Amino acid sequence: MGFLTNMTATLKSIEGSGDIAAAMGEIGRRARAAAQVLALAPAEQKNRALQLMAAAIRAQVSAILAANADDVSEARAAGVAGAFLDRLALDQSRVEAIAHGIDVVRALNTQTVISASPLR
Repeated sequence: MGFLTNMTATLKSIEGSGDIAAAMGEIGRRARAAAQVLALAPAEQKNRALQLMAAAIRAQVSAILAANADDVSEARAAGVAGAFLDRLALDQSRVEAIAHGIDVVRALNTQTVISASPLR
């Protein structure tokens, strides 16, 4: 599962690249390629990847909350309104809800996920 270790860069790291459209295009291409690989992966491999994603989120709560605090501060400074700030702001329970959502997906019947997938 080495591919999960490559997912440590934040989107902020592309801000200085000068070409956000190209960077987002590359992210999209990589996501499509990963989706194709995942679509063909056995259920146990998908479940392991989901388990590792949830564990990584839980292990990085402090870093996630710190980065989110920076994002919220930047948004406030840019004059972003309250409702958006509320949706943007994370706390311990919201981060846990994200990890729990991944656990819920992992617990789904694999056939249900495959039949609902737009990748068919």
